[in-house]
Amino acid sequence: MKRDFLKDLGLADDSIDKIMSEYGRDIQGVNSKLASAEEQRDSFKSQIDDRDSQIKELGSKVGNSDGMKEQIESLKSTISDNDKKAASDLLQVRQDNAVQNYLKDAGVRDAKAVMPFIDTDTVKFDADKSELTGLQEQVDNIKADHDYLFQPDDKSQNKPAINAISGGNPSGAPAPDDEFAKALGLHNIKED
Repeated sequence: MKRDFLKDLGLADDSIDKIMSEYGRDIQGVNSKLASAEEQRDSFKSQIDDRDSQIKELGSKVGNSDGMKEQIESLKSTISDNDKKAASDLLQVRQDNAVQNYLKDAGVRDAKAVMPFIDTDTVKFDADKSELTGLQEQVDNIKADHDYLFQPDDKSQNKPAINAISGGNPSGAPAPDDEFAKALGLHNIKED
């Protein structure tokens, strides 16, 4: 979405800024999900490549059955270890994305600035429920201690308006009925 498109619709600059900000948040969430999907794809592709090379190696050693049995057992163990590592890596990526999304929803200005304050060892991610535990309390404490790291609430955005009044005294000369000016002897000043 481009600003020019919104401007052509007749929207005010402050409205355009708010729309672009919200659009940016939505895009950030989509990018996070895309990154997670790409991580999964790369992990699966790596596993497939490993298995294909192991199958080729086994095919070349068909003649040696005793050595083949040992190698098959070794490969089963390696495949099992790789599967566990891939599942662990995927869970970590999903947890990282869930933390980033939670911080975005909590109004964090910059997630990188907040992360040093979070004890990631106490944050747990339930993949079945897609739930985080142990993060809300930490974010609440950070918000209380370091509120500058968070976007202000809409309630705190109520700023007093500037009331400009037209008129005034453009010539700078005192008004004829100004008692103070008369006391100072300024009522005799003539305008140019």
